[in-house]
Amino acid sequence: MSAIDSPPVLEVRDLSVHYELHGGFLEPTRRVFALEKTSFSLAAGETLAIVGESGCGKSTLGKTILGLVEPTTGGAFLEGVPFSGVGVKPPRALRRKMQMVFQDPYSSLNPRRTIGQSVADPLRVGGQSDRETVKSRVLEALGQVGFGHEMLQRYPHELSGGQRQRVAIARAIVTRPRVIICDEPISSLDISIQAQVINLLEKLQRELGIAYLFITHDLRLVPHIARRVMVMYLGEVVEMADALALDREKMHPYTQALFSAIPRLNAVPHGLQSRALLEGEVPSPMNPPGGCRLHARCPQRQPQCEVHAPELRLVGERRVRCHFAGMQLNQEGAP
Repeated sequence: MSAIDSPPVLEVRDLSVHYELHGGFLEPTRRVFALEKTSFSLAAGETLAIVGESGCGKSTLGKTILGLVEPTTGGAFLEGVPFSGVGVKPPRALRRKMQMVFQDPYSSLNPRRTIGQSVADPLRVGGQSDRETVKSRVLEALGQVGFGHEMLQRYPHELSGGQRQRVAIARAIVTRPRVIICDEPISSLDISIQAQVINLLEKLQRELGIAYLFITHDLRLVPHIARRVMVMYLGEVVEMADALALDREKMHPYTQALFSAIPRLNAVPHGLQSRALLEGEVPSPMNPPGGCRLHARCPQRQPQCEVHAPELRLVGERRVRCHFAGMQLNQEGAP
């Protein structure tokens, strides 16, 4: 998906989310470090893919930007106006400009409401009370996803998973938003239906200039759907790069391991020789390691990695959170 040259429509600045878990009697309160000082911008008509293991903070990031989760620090700005943050309550007119498509089309639609009512809900919540205007906008949105007038009185249980997700997309675009957060919108669909939904999203982006924040664990899609990619590990951004550049070269050890896990037809026998492997398990976000958060699992770790936390620094035209990104390492893994 190509980006339209324009100022950023969405800016995220130093966004952090820490959850407090209150224990039982005489048990201390514990803190979960779900997201740490995340910053990026998104242009109109651009798609930024967010990838990483389960529990790395992808969905937390999307929900916090949308205002469903209050951040501990930082905030998000839509067209330069505060949209989410500590104590931030955006005006109703601004809220209409950012929407979300959730992962599960079977639970994101109210089974007791007709498709017409569900698609109209964002307009009514946004203050639109004229019935003819609402009906016209609903029919327009349904038409943009390939449905007609007959869909208005149907219920979710009468639709397939792919049809439900198209309804969810119609509900997202009915307010004519500038940004849509797609939280793994195709992961629960059959592979043939996945292609249809991706093609639909691309079509809508070309026609409407919508920017997508596309959260996914399907790494095969990334070079095809996104202009830029943001890789997350344990609540932190570890690499951010142009999608085509990242497809050619991965600089961060975690990015290398993540993408090398994609099954490939031309892999060497048994696949192990061609893969970058990490040691051990993902640490708990309640007790993240000091220094580099990956150091205990990283095959390139050095003593300084255990002590000093790397910054997300510019290396060429990408940003990488690694002390040794862009350096040539010797056979022992030292610079």
